[in-house]
Amino acid sequence: MPPEQIIRHLEQLYTQHFLQFPPFRLEEGRVVGRFFKYRLTSVFYPVVSLIDHEIVGWRAILQSTLPDGQWVDPSRLFALAFDNSGLVNLDRLVRTLHVANALLQRLDGALFLDVHPRLLGIVKDDHGRFFEQVLQQFEVSASHIVIHLPSGTQSDATLLAKSIANYRQRGYQVAASSDLPALSRLAYFAPANRPELVTLTFAGTVPHELGAWRKQASLSGMATLVWHVDSHQQLAAAHEARVDFATGQAVKAVATY
Repeated sequence: MPPEQIIRHLEQLYTQHFLQFPPFRLEEGRVVGRFFKYRLTSVFYPVVSLIDHEIVGWRAILQSTLPDGQWVDPSRLFALAFDNSGLVNLDRLVRTLHVANALLQRLDGALFLDVHPRLLGIVKDDHGRFFEQVLQQFEVSASHIVIHLPSGTQSDATLLAKSIANYRQRGYQVAASSDLPALSRLAYFAPANRPELVTLTFAGTVPHELGAWRKQASLSGMATLVWHVDSHQQLAAAHEARVDFATGQAVKAVATY
């Protein structure tokens, strides 16, 4: 899709639903958003199959900077959204930005998009309805989007199950961030309320429960994906545990482009 057409679609979306002047512009070949004084853009990391090293999709990560170019943790932006309406709109803005940039870069495969943890409790029904309109504007199928949700705590289980069901009914794929205790809770969800994938983060080391986590997910019919596989040792551990998909520097190095 030509860049000018992408910007035109963005303008139509935001004049219809939010602002008179949409918070997007083209800058050096990519779509840049703005939120207060912050400059927002997208960075994409390949999601790679650990079976054949093919790239199956891309994880979108938000990058934000101040006018002087200083990097800012995106969590600071979400802290500025002091009420529920502001948080919902910022989350939608970020996901719209990622879709626009993925189209601009002509990325193939699924697009993995994070949802802010607080949205599970704010949006009570019709999860994914507005975003469905965004995708229709860009002529993108919901089946190409993987919504990445937080699993939360035991008390969040009902909200999570309802959110997953809403997204899946609209045609999205769903992934959920789940350590082993959270994964055990997901296993009790009805099949329609389970995510297709569960994710685990390698925070510098390999989680000791990796093998048990992968086995539990497989028994429950969910594929596995690990984030931040950055060393050869971590990649070897992921292969040994028979994890399905991964991102990270070590994975990127062996990916088939």
